[in-house]
Amino acid sequence: MAGLTIYPLRFTLRALDEVVLGEQAGAQLRGALYSTLREQATRLPIAQGGAPSLEADPVRWLLAREDESAQRGKDVPRAFALQPPLDPQRRYPPESHFTIGITLFGRRTLALLPVIVGAFPYMGRTGMGYGRGRFTLHQVSLLSADGSQTVLLSPDGDQVQMPQQGISAEQIAQRAADSNAARLTLHFQTPTRLIHQGKLLKVPLFHVLMARLLERYDLIGAEYGDDFTPVPPDLRTELLARAERIQLVENRTRWQDVFSHSRRSGSRSPIGGLIGEATYSGDLAPFRTWLLWGSYLQVGKNTVKGDGWYAVR
Repeated sequence: MAGLTIYPLRFTLRALDEVVLGEQAGAQLRGALYSTLREQATRLPIAQGGAPSLEADPVRWLLAREDESAQRGKDVPRAFALQPPLDPQRRYPPESHFTIGITLFGRRTLALLPVIVGAFPYMGRTGMGYGRGRFTLHQVSLLSADGSQTVLLSPDGDQVQMPQQGISAEQIAQRAADSNAARLTLHFQTPTRLIHQGKLLKVPLFHVLMARLLERYDLIGAEYGDDFTPVPPDLRTELLARAERIQLVENRTRWQDVFSHSRRSGSRSPIGGLIGEATYSGDLAPFRTWLLWGSYLQVGKNTVKGDGWYAVR
């Protein structure tokens, strides 16, 4: 499982006006970020020679990538996943603080950190959410594997510090080894939208979750890892066979219908999914590392809009 490093970033924002986000907070945040980056891109020269490269055209590389040789066709997984605030109300009065997360995948992608940090002042002036509430960037931190945070940009700072290290495969494996309980609970914090046999999954079946996790891990690692080793086919087959024997013993999830609205096209897209808690039992040892990976990578559709974010308990 070597070859992939991730950087879970936390952006603490201070409201200037009342900032009001809805159930589709992830989509609102993604829309504000993309609009800002898109405007930045229009002020940059367009790199010649086909698809945008990270070095020559970083903003367009982040916004939309296509790769004819990609494992699943032209579209490849985006280089980040987004985590919206989890407060039920998502209403922030002036001078209050709220936090969003952006996890960058791969050491090369980390080069985009100054670009992303630089987008927030413009986003804050333009406003976000219902009523376009304005905000300022208060602090940027990096989350470590043990849950502690390292400040990269302090409230009184003017330059972001580049992280010396992110979360590695070795650190995730160590965390997984610290627990060997025969039960665990997954808390689906944002709508998790999984497809199984061409249909939306309305029950959090363990073997389906694992199948999607392994696919996502391989796709992200292949695109953004260094000397990445994919899951061996025989191991994948064994894991999925064993996953079918894991029991869903408590299902406290529900389906939440959420829609993403596009200001540009006037259309809306479904981004709803399962939220709540599911408890599993059985021989969970082989899966703990993968489940921890998934808690960072997120899983299912619309991860750049905040979907598929869960916690392992």
